[in-house]
Amino acid sequence: MSRSRNKKLALFQRGAAAAQRYTGFSEFYFCPICGTRFSQSALSAGELTLEHVPPASVGGKGVALTCSPCNNNSGDSIDAAFRSEERRVGKECRS
Repeated sequence: MSRSRNKKLALFQRGAAAAQRYTGFSEFYFCPICGTRFSQSALSAGELTLEHVPPASVGGKGVALTCSPCNNNSGDSIDAAFRSEERRVGKECRS
């Protein structure tokens, strides 16, 4: 099993265990952004993806699983805000 797959599986299991305390279901993972529930088969189907904090483009680490739509949507808005702040700070440093 690949290292990425192992990490995703470990995150799924940790999230499902945490969700069980509130839902009673141990076989589901809930996207932390939209709350949609997923079974473990969503990992191999590519429905759950690693969410990197900060963005992977600047060396972030995968810290949670999010559903693909949330990862794409939040990634666009969060990455854009991050790049904007990075540019602003860069300008201040050069001044």
